[in-house]
Amino acid sequence: MIRQAPRLGGHRLDCFDTVLPTLYAYAGFVAVARLAWNDDYAPDNWDYHQGGRFNGGRPDVVFMAYDPTMAEACIRQGRGSTPTTTT
Repeated sequence: MIRQAPRLGGHRLDCFDTVLPTLYAYAGFVAVARLAWNDDYAPDNWDYHQGGRFNGGRPDVVFMAYDPTMAEACIRQGRGSTPTTTT
């Protein structure tokens, strides 16, 4: 499904820094920015225990853009989920 998104005009996305940034990198998306977790904006009923292995249940939000050439280079270098800019 994520590989279909760019074909339909989806060229940006954001996700929690769990397993998703790496999966999205394989679909041609590259991390461009990151926002640190803020408990004040946690989704309703957020389960900190379930996501405990990701920054203690407080994963950053990663912003990604479709750039298959850059994503491929990042994956080859082992940086599939590393953003180039931080906020």
